[in-house]
Amino acid sequence: MTTYYADGGADEYEADTELLEMVSKEKVDRQGKIIGGYLDSDTPLANGGHWLKDWRASVRTAANKEELIKEYAGTITLNGTGHSWCVGNARGTGCGGLCVFEAQMCVECNYGIIGQEHRSAWEGIREQQMEALALDDMGPGGRARSKNILNYAEKVLRRLNGQESA
Repeated sequence: MTTYYADGGADEYEADTELLEMVSKEKVDRQGKIIGGYLDSDTPLANGGHWLKDWRASVRTAANKEELIKEYAGTITLNGTGHSWCVGNARGTGCGGLCVFEAQMCVECNYGIIGQEHRSAWEGIREQQMEALALDDMGPGGRARSKNILNYAEKVLRRLNGQESA
């Protein structure tokens, strides 16, 4: 949307390149902080540890840790879903953005990162599925789907608690 409005959108004005540059810089800075937080920590992840662990090891032994974090952060694009970070969408890999609607897709996805900041979303998903399963008018298909999503939510929470590895 920012590109749409900054580029003149519906009203034939010239692109606001200053606005685009400001937004781009903020995105890169924010992405660097997020990735830096992951790389400078041993905090359990529910997903993403399969590739971040190698980066974590490199950062710990780097002569210039901040520069290496910045370099790593510049190689990916984080897209927030509310329940995870997706690093595949910008490159056309992964689910193509369907994970926004289907949170459980992110749990085993090679392009997803689920960190501690996503805990409350997954607690909410777990609670929602428990409420759904308590209903007495749900059919077998709905019940099976709720159980499946509940299992994913519980897996994420166990991983975030360090009780299960990702």
